[in-house]
Amino acid sequence: MMRRWCLPVLAALVLGTQLDFLLLEPEELEGRRRAVLPFTDPRVKAIQPLLWANDPCHLQCGIVGEGIGDAEVAVLQWKGLSFPPGRRGVRARPEPKSLEVLLKTSERRDPGLPKPRKHLLLAIPRPSRLERLLPHVAHMGVGHLILTGANKVDAKYFRSHVMEGSYLRRCLGLGLAGAKDTTMPQVTIQPSLQELLRGLEQILPGDVTRLVAHPVEEEEGPALRPSSSEVLMAIGPEAGWEESGSSTTCVLPQPGGQWGRRGPVVFSLWSELNAPDDSDQH
Repeated sequence: MMRRWCLPVLAALVLGTQLDFLLLEPEELEGRRRAVLPFTDPRVKAIQPLLWANDPCHLQCGIVGEGIGDAEVAVLQWKGLSFPPGRRGVRARPEPKSLEVLLKTSERRDPGLPKPRKHLLLAIPRPSRLERLLPHVAHMGVGHLILTGANKVDAKYFRSHVMEGSYLRRCLGLGLAGAKDTTMPQVTIQPSLQELLRGLEQILPGDVTRLVAHPVEEEEGPALRPSSSEVLMAIGPEAGWEESGSSTTCVLPQPGGQWGRRGPVVFSLWSELNAPDDSDQH
């Protein structure tokens, strides 16, 4: 049987068993200082060990697009007594229903992380794989995520619940929390690769080095300039971008700029794009 992935499982896999950071959307706050979360929220799973040790517990709380504050988290409501799963012979324990998050002040601190300078153009994989990938994309510090189709991408993938805006943000938020970041990646969805490429200059204007991840013997195209250029990496289907006949040129067309072909080694260069720079603090 194929394993069904869900957000609580992703939280455990991506963030580990414990986290001292909670990420909230601005609309979840009441009066900029208070939020109520159901105990079933995937974000709660990561802070449960802290909560069981100290109720209330104190941790850092990030607000998407605003910054970080200090918060107190406590159980707000209890469902009543319940038995731990599979252990009917032991004593029943209270089961939480909801948590209250109370920020100490309405002021926010800047996370102090460099401005994202790497972007990802992704021919979407199977929805279950995309769901597992999204937290890692946010954790790496990708500034703009562009999801598109290709000749080897099934069109029905775009009708999956994973592609819904709110679900995408929740998956990306898991990765942001792991990095203690509050800058949510921008997301663009365009099923047609050709239409996307025609409008790419409007999506990512300015000096952007474009690279295509595709098996090559020698790297071709513009040099990577981490200190002065942003980078857009295009990653195709598992089998790679489709070749045109006997040509070794990638089928990706060239409107609006030159594409350089790179092998998997390019990922080792991405970390250089997040090197601290006084002009890039956000």
